[in-house]
Formats: sequence, C-alpha cells, structure tokens
Amino acid sequence: IAAAMATAATGEEATLADKLANLNLYYVFRQAIWFVIGLVAMVFIMSIDYNTIKDMSPLIYWINVGILAALFVLGKATNNAVSWYTFSGIGFQPSELCKLSMLLMLSRVLSQGFAEDGIQTFRDLVKPVGIVAIPFVLIALQPDMGTAMVIACMALGVFFVVRIRKKIVLGCVGGFVAALPLIWLVLSTTQRNRIRVFLGLTNDATGTEYNVRMSQMAIGSGGVAGKGMFAEGNLSQLDWVPVKES
Repeated sequence: IAAAMATAATGEEATLADKLANLNLYYVFRQAIWFVIGLVAMVFIMSIDYNTIKDMSPLIYWINVGILAALFVLGKATNNAVSWYTFSGIGFQPSELCKLSMLLMLSRVLSQGFAEDGIQTFRDLVKPVGIVAIPFVLIALQPDMGTAMVIACMALGVFFVVRIRKKIVLGCVGGFVAALPLIWLVLSTTQRNRIRVFLGLTNDATGTEYNVRMSQMAIGSGGVAGKGMFAEGNLSQLDWVPVKES
C-alpha cells in the first residue's frame, strides 16, 4: 500500500485540496483489497490442521501444474510472456500459487523419506528434483525466468533444511557451472541483455539499460528520506521509471 501511495500523486497539484482531490488511488485501493483478502486467507489456513494440508498437497500441486500447462492454450500474453489468466479484468498468475504448492509437495516428500538421515545419494534427489523441475520448466517456457528462479531458490532452501551431503552439493554446483555455456545458448535475447546489464557489460542507456538507469536515478534522487509524495519534479510523476507501480 505504501508503494502504491508513492505513485499516487500526479505532480499537477497546487493547493493541499488540489493535491488530495487529484490523487490517483487506483493502486492504493487495489493493494488494500488484496491485503484484506490475504488476511482472511491466512486466518482460514491457520484454522486447518497442518496434517490435512500435508495430505492435500499432492492434489494442490497437480492442479496447479495443470493450470500452468493450460496457460499456453487459455492464457493471455502480457509483456511478451504468457503468465496470466484474465477474468472480467481481474488477472490471476498461477506461478504465484506454485510457490506454495511446490513448497508443500516438496516438503511432504522430503519429510516422509529423508527426515532422519537427510539426502545421502544422487538417487535420493531424483523425485524431489522432479517435483521442482515440472513447474520450473512450465514457468520458464512462459517465459518468466525470474519467477522460475524464485521457485528454484525456494527448493534449495528446503534441501538445506532437510540436510544434504556436501559431496552432492559440490557435484551439483560443478554440474551447473559446466552447463553454463548451454544455458546461455537457450536464453532469450532479453534474458541475455538483463545479465549483461547486471554485470555492467553493456552501455545502452536508452535501450537495454533504460529501466535500470531510471530506477537508480529515481532512488538516488530521493535519497534515504525521499522527496515526499507531493514534492514537485518527482521522477515517478515524470514517468521516468517504467511500470513504477510494480
């Protein structure tokens, strides 16, 4: 909600009354609604025995996988990615639900077979990695590599908690490093450009670097305390930062 408020002012206000009347509260209201829905959902989930959720996790997981797969037929392309369903103007992104369904399913499998000794062999990794790989691939093909990497990092956290032998970790790291050239070949041009920008290997201020540079300038301009929502000349008001509400 605070982030939405930061984008509410338009920069055309003169008096305080004008400022209040001219506020664009669309994102503020939307964030507030989802905040309330989230609280209700949280209370509902807390009232359910976690063993019941554990038993339901395979059903939740496979339904989510089915919804992800159906995106390629029924979904709507947004920002060059097929990641959303849209119903009467309301968007639904199933990859967000996947962050929970994958976590529940993976935790169920690991708690049943590896709770005492942890992961001891590469064979032990086959089923858990498969559980992560299915949604990872479906999300990466949208393509939404950012969310796919979040899924992978969440899985790594679960593997860490359940305990995994060091030689397996080193073997996986070595395999990943060896596969980097192949991974680079399958990345899209947009994904490669993002990596180049992150590593400082490109100098294209009006093209591939535009979003990062404008964001850095906006953050630097505001400093630690910010300029204030109604200050004149805010870079957010001047639309320097693309999709500033996200």
